[in-house]
Amino acid sequence: MKNPFSSFKKVTVNSGNKIPLDHFVQKNQQVMDDLLAQYQCLDQEEIQKLCRFLNQPLHNIRESGFHCIDKLPDILHLPMNRARELYASSRQLIEHITYTADDIKDLCTLTGLSKSAKPEQAGLMGLYISALINACDASHYEFDFQGHHQNRHFMGFGLETGKTIIVKGNLGCFAGAQLNGGELKVTGTIGSWSAAGMTKGRIKITSDE
Repeated sequence: MKNPFSSFKKVTVNSGNKIPLDHFVQKNQQVMDDLLAQYQCLDQEEIQKLCRFLNQPLHNIRESGFHCIDKLPDILHLPMNRARELYASSRQLIEHITYTADDIKDLCTLTGLSKSAKPEQAGLMGLYISALINACDASHYEFDFQGHHQNRHFMGFGLETGKTIIVKGNLGCFAGAQLNGGELKVTGTIGSWSAAGMTKGRIKITSDE
């Protein structure tokens, strides 16, 4: 089996210091191995298709206002369906793994600060992280994404009632998409189509300026 850490050998923080991989996995290496390995088990072709949509210039896509899943503009139905399928697959893949909120935070740091990670390895990690959060017993999650090399798309996807995500830094597209009663607080910026398909819950965006 391919080493799931092959793309994340080393990360860089704002100070320019290198953080060895062992810094993140010394507490529970097997859990981190399992989490990354299962992420790689997702349908990579579907991930590539979703990434291609997200990488389109905005002027190629006509954005429309929307308030619920039934009123999504046609251009968003296919990417949202792909996101739902990848999310459902993520929930199935992780159901046998025992992990904590700290493990989720370490996974975000490891993938977000890696310069060698491809966009689909880090950018769509937000969808996978959302599945981990909804399946975890903890209710409160705080992340510092400042200095990360990739904006995470779909962060807070399907966030359920009783779950709160607090982010310091910027998020990519579809932040809080399909929110289902949870709360997403961001000190920074969010990308296009955020709150797409949201049914209930709360999203609060505060400028960091």
